[in-house]
Amino acid sequence: KTIRSAAIAVEQAKQNAQPVTHLGFGQAMVEKVASNRRILGEDGQVKITRWSRTEDTAAIAAPEGLIDPWLKCVSFWNGEQAIAVLNYYATHPMSHYGQGDVSSDFPGIARDRREKQLGVPHIYFSGAGGNITAGKYNDGSPENRPVLVGRMEKAMSQAWEGTEKTPVSPSDFDWNNIEVTLPLAEHLVEEELIAKLSDMQLDSTSKLVAADHLAWLRRTNEGHKVNVSSLRLGNIWLLNIPGEAFIEFQLASQEMKPADHVCTAAYEEYGPGYLCTEIAYSQGGYESSERASLVSPEIEQVLLAAITEVLK
Repeated sequence: KTIRSAAIAVEQAKQNAQPVTHLGFGQAMVEKVASNRRILGEDGQVKITRWSRTEDTAAIAAPEGLIDPWLKCVSFWNGEQAIAVLNYYATHPMSHYGQGDVSSDFPGIARDRREKQLGVPHIYFSGAGGNITAGKYNDGSPENRPVLVGRMEKAMSQAWEGTEKTPVSPSDFDWNNIEVTLPLAEHLVEEELIAKLSDMQLDSTSKLVAADHLAWLRRTNEGHKVNVSSLRLGNIWLLNIPGEAFIEFQLASQEMKPADHVCTAAYEEYGPGYLCTEIAYSQGGYESSERASLVSPEIEQVLLAAITEVLK
């Protein structure tokens, strides 16, 4: 139903097409939102997991760690009129959660405010924030959500105010994509997963995880591939990658195009779960656990090769 509804909306939108004469790009640093959630001990193993909300004083006191602090803003223009605005930032979009409600949380609230202020449609993309949360700056209380909203809204506003426009022509647009097979994790064994589904003593959550893993295993063995793509708009690249990818993949993509602007959107296909760096699979932690990641450590080289290909 969702796919059909989206297809109908696309067809209707084509009837309201508008020319794009200029592209805009701006960026701003987001203060006190993102933090790396994998805190290593002296032995190189994950010592603390900094979840999206935490009251653990050690997790709060630990450094932010590796993040991408920049929020990127891409805008489409018809002359002096802005048509649409895209914002990109990498972190788990979670503050106050687990109460049974469904929400776009603090990035969505900030996005809505900016849309109302400018009167221009805004879209927010979560970047490669598989190992990034607001945990250092979020205790999970309802009162803290507006604080994070304010910081995101401020960065969105600053990125918009710093936008530089550039004329564009059809030759400035390119679409590149590649379909790749993601390497399966060794812990995915069909007979064992089926046995779990048949175990009357197993709890419902464990059965749900087993069903999820079995579905991904069978789809991959049947030849299912995932899409990695990029849309080039002049010197702006809109990169789309699968899974709950680590921030290292986003930073690596930017290093591939140091003179350009690369904006990364993750979660293009969520079947494989977390896509970690190779070393992360030997460091422990939730993200690289058998429950969370359905791919092998070879995922790093596979995904980096695909990103390299679509950013050519």
